[in-house]
Amino acid sequence: MKLAILFIEDNPLDVELTTRELIKGGLDPNVTVIERIEDISSEIDSNKYDLVISDYKLAGFTGIDVLTEIKKVNPDIPVILVSGTVPDEQAIDAVLAGAKDYILKDNFTRLVPAVIREYEAYVRLKEKKQNDLLLEALFNSPMGVRVADASRTIVTVNERYCAMTGYSKEELIGSSIDILVPKSNLEESKLNYHKCLDQLTESTPVPHRNIKKDGSYIDLLIASKGVIVNNNRCVIDTFQDITEMQKYKRLFEEAGKIAKLGGWQINYATKEEVWTKEVYQIFSLDPNISETGPGFIKKCFASQELKKLETVLSELEKGVPFVIELKAKGYSNTEKWIKFTGQPLIEKGVVMEAFGSIQDITEEKLRELELEKNENRYRFLFENSPHPIIMFSKKDYSISEVNKAAIKLYGYSEEEFLSKTVIDIRPEEDKNSFMNYGLLDIAEDDETRVFNKIRHQTKEGKEILVDVFVKSVTIDGVPTNISVINDSTSKYEAEQKLIETNAVLSKLIESSPIAIMTLDKEGRVFDVWNKKAEELFGWDKEEVLGDVIPYVPADKQEEFQENLRKVFSGEYGSVFEIERLRKGGEKIFLRELATPIESEEGDIMKIMFLVEDITAQRKTEKALSNSEKKYRQLVEASHDMVWRIDKDGRFSFVNSASKLILGYSPDEIIGNTFLEYVSEDQLKDVEKIFRKVLSGATFEHFDLKMVKKDGSISYMTATSYPMIDNDGSILGSSGAATDISHIKEYQQQLEETLREKEVLIKEIHHRVKNNLAVISGILGLQALHLTDENTIATFEQSQSRIKSIAMIHEHLYQTELFTSVEIKSYLKELISEIKHTFVRFDKDIEIEIYGDEVQLNMNQAVPFGILANELITNSLKFAFEGQDSGRIDLLLKKDDNRILFHVSDNGIGLPEDFEYRKKSSLGMTLVETVTSQLNGVFSWDKTQKDGTKFCVEFSIKDMNNWAKKKLN
Repeated sequence: MKLAILFIEDNPLDVELTTRELIKGGLDPNVTVIERIEDISSEIDSNKYDLVISDYKLAGFTGIDVLTEIKKVNPDIPVILVSGTVPDEQAIDAVLAGAKDYILKDNFTRLVPAVIREYEAYVRLKEKKQNDLLLEALFNSPMGVRVADASRTIVTVNERYCAMTGYSKEELIGSSIDILVPKSNLEESKLNYHKCLDQLTESTPVPHRNIKKDGSYIDLLIASKGVIVNNNRCVIDTFQDITEMQKYKRLFEEAGKIAKLGGWQINYATKEEVWTKEVYQIFSLDPNISETGPGFIKKCFASQELKKLETVLSELEKGVPFVIELKAKGYSNTEKWIKFTGQPLIEKGVVMEAFGSIQDITEEKLRELELEKNENRYRFLFENSPHPIIMFSKKDYSISEVNKAAIKLYGYSEEEFLSKTVIDIRPEEDKNSFMNYGLLDIAEDDETRVFNKIRHQTKEGKEILVDVFVKSVTIDGVPTNISVINDSTSKYEAEQKLIETNAVLSKLIESSPIAIMTLDKEGRVFDVWNKKAEELFGWDKEEVLGDVIPYVPADKQEEFQENLRKVFSGEYGSVFEIERLRKGGEKIFLRELATPIESEEGDIMKIMFLVEDITAQRKTEKALSNSEKKYRQLVEASHDMVWRIDKDGRFSFVNSASKLILGYSPDEIIGNTFLEYVSEDQLKDVEKIFRKVLSGATFEHFDLKMVKKDGSISYMTATSYPMIDNDGSILGSSGAATDISHIKEYQQQLEETLREKEVLIKEIHHRVKNNLAVISGILGLQALHLTDENTIATFEQSQSRIKSIAMIHEHLYQTELFTSVEIKSYLKELISEIKHTFVRFDKDIEIEIYGDEVQLNMNQAVPFGILANELITNSLKFAFEGQDSGRIDLLLKKDDNRILFHVSDNGIGLPEDFEYRKKSSLGMTLVETVTSQLNGVFSWDKTQKDGTKFCVEFSIKDMNNWAKKKLN
């Protein structure tokens, strides 16, 4: 559907979004966009738009201002307002101001149906106004116009019709048209009238004789058309007075016998002129006047006509005869048409005299012009008739003429039509039946035949259903049928759909799960009492049909009749919950909806009742009410604070626990916003939780701090859920909170105690580390007074072992957790201390650490520190004998719950009797001992470069179990 749309919008994105929505809906919009209110009048005045779409809020003006401007120019053009959000009051004001619809931008699914609806309504309105103008023009035309209703009573006439019949409007309106029809034609008139009225068709103009008020006859050309006006069927007749035309015809038939012509004669030599008396009569001249002849007659012609006359008279003097028709005015100022003839009399080649005739042909000329006008009028009506018209021969069915509507309906060009017969426009299977029908051949002239639901076929092969009105006439001696065709495809399809719909509706009514019945004004069952009504009330349809419904109790009859009266008077749409009786007298509760059923004229014919049994629902509601009462008692007895909060964040319910927990009674809280009672440091977090609940989230547990009436804080643990109605809409939130203030106080005491213990433990580790450092320092001082290298080495090794343990405690009190040590960083510090301890070690040994970050608890860290110290110092002391430099690699790796620790060097390797020597080595013995404490495995091997690799592997789980056993 192509539409010219004017957009009043200052946001190009909204225009693009709206246009895309229109195209998606199957429309083809031609869009013009304006932003200023000053441009509205000129655009609307151009009358090129089918619809206006305007944003409600624009720069400096609103949709109401837009409607006001448009009304000044074209109040009929539909205007649809669009907006993001708008209050209901503004939407109502916009509709009252003339907006056809109000579309929200988040609900654009309504846009396309609204545009189509309003565009079609606008087209219908314009068509109606155009038809009204045409009807007005028809009433003001020189033709007579009469409108009569189904009873043949005259509704209205125009002045021309009154002049034709001699009656006044007052005498004609309200009278029967039978007073104007001769008795001999009355039955035929009634038959044609009701045929036109029932089928809403338009007849071809037909001559008829009517009776005037004075009893004389008038010959009229009458065309009739059946229409519906205000739901009433009427016939509009148009009349053309052809009485004069008939009289002219009779005059022309006698003209050859008794025509009186004015004659004239002129002698060119003597200049003598002779004019008959008829000439004076033709020009309304006084025959007694002295001045006559062409010089005087010339004064009766206008300049253009006079030039024509002078030309032919000049040629006549040269011997050229003439016949000419001229328009003239007599001395009475009446316009006339004159036929002027002239014939020369020539003697010996010289024009001596001339004679001729003057004939008043005004009546003939006017009749000729009127006939030409009528022919043009009939030709215009034929060509522009909205109904297809086909004229064809009665002998061979060949088509002789078609109008534009026929060309449009069937798709053939005029040339293609004229090469066909009316048989060719029928489907193949219908052609034989048409040929065998025969009625078209034997029908008499002036008889109009009607054929309904005839199948025709267009050029494209599409079958259509038509109603055909055929009249036989004789044109130029050729018997011809004139067929007026009405395309009734849509009508018959609609009738078929209506039949199918009625069948479906009947089935739905009978199978409906609710009782359905129809009642008349007295409350009698009209025609519907479905099976559910029989089951619900116990009466069969045959028992109640035509009688007042039996299920209304006696004490409810007056109320029932009053409600029935209201519905028939137009007060309907309410749903009633009422008490009624079954056939056995059992009381039941019903929910009833009364719906009026209107006739085509808009009158309420009957009332349809939709009845639902809610007896069980009433019982359920009562049980629910009791259950709710018990629930309220339980809620009120609860020590937890229970609440309901609406969408605006205000308490709509609080139980009595609020008095115990916050010091406020429910009456003091209900109606206030919940944020008033939330601790200031929790306001933002609690408000976020509330917004999420309104969007459908559920919070099973969250901490809540609320301010008591005395200003102190109440610590709570709370839950919050969305409140949802039957339609799934969220109405607010509900929740409960348990007062845990005493738990919070105990928790704070525990945290304070824990902080004190942490400080104590940190102090213990610090003192142990300091004590070990003192011992290490004593050993170092003692070593300064020794001279034996072996003894000094022994002191240094003991000092290193003590430092490795002290470093563990140092790491423990320097961290927030006192239960574990990060080993990789510990090893880096350990290497630094070992190198510092062995200051007299003059070799260039590079030590690198690889692997994972590993956490070990205190029970694991101390033995591991001793183990690592022994393996590193052992490599430094023995692996690089005879070498100036070397490399030691430490690998720390965690694999699932196991720890792998490798110490590799590129030194001289192990001696062959290492197994024997390690038994007497304190360091190796110490390594095996702490490995056993770790419940691990100690092994060694050569490296690829003949160095040595010591491996220790232990399980964290095993170590934990070992620690538990030690503690037990």
